[in-house]
Amino acid sequence: MAKKKTTRKQSFTETLGFNILQNDIFNFIFGLLLFIFSVWLVVAFVSYFSTADLDQSLVKEMRTGDIANVNRAFQNICGPMGALLSDFFVAQCFGFSAFLIPVFLCIVGLKMIKAYKANLLKCFLCFSIVMLWFSIFFAKFLTPFLGNEVYNPGGGHGEYCCQVLENVIGLPGLIAMLAVVAILFLTYLSAETITVVRKILNPVSMITNRVGFYVTNNADDKTNVQPTNDNKVADVEPDPKTFEDPATQTVEFPDNGTPVVSLSSTP
Repeated sequence: MAKKKTTRKQSFTETLGFNILQNDIFNFIFGLLLFIFSVWLVVAFVSYFSTADLDQSLVKEMRTGDIANVNRAFQNICGPMGALLSDFFVAQCFGFSAFLIPVFLCIVGLKMIKAYKANLLKCFLCFSIVMLWFSIFFAKFLTPFLGNEVYNPGGGHGEYCCQVLENVIGLPGLIAMLAVVAILFLTYLSAETITVVRKILNPVSMITNRVGFYVTNNADDKTNVQPTNDNKVADVEPDPKTFEDPATQTVEFPDNGTPVVSLSSTP
């Protein structure tokens, strides 16, 4: 009896073509391109801080032929694409914290090349929280120092969140929310944060633990007392006057044979 030929059904990921990600050559090429793109994006961000005023009008009102930069109108070192991406990520989105985007892309590229091992999900979550937190922080506390710039240090996201949160919970509530999120995030990274917070909330115990203990002897006020920090009894020096001037004993033998002892002190 002939065996029935069975055909293996393709999985959902294979149907969509995702199995190509298991190819080492594809991963290496795509990871290398992603790494180069992240470096290029960092250069564009850095150049944006010095050329934002010059490129602002071109970015807001793009004309025909500007994207090709035929007239060399864009001053960004990475050209019009660098100016457009920098304006989007820095000015409209996250401000200074937008630098975490190319950093994460660099980690993904190095992971695909297999140059480094990293937990991409954990990195993505941590970078997202840090980027959003610093976006709000910079928008609130750095804006007074960079008031003349065309971009907000926290980006459009940070500026919008600050306005909404201050309208709802006020400035003290905004500061408290930032502090709570920072403590929770640091606690997730390291449990040592709990000990640090306890010491900050109870500074009296921290101060008393660092103060040295002193052992005194009330019976003899002349006793030299030394401070000690390990709860050990300090060494007590003897009184030097006891041995400075000892008395001299003189024994005389008179004629009757009875010895007579007399005490005298030497000068």
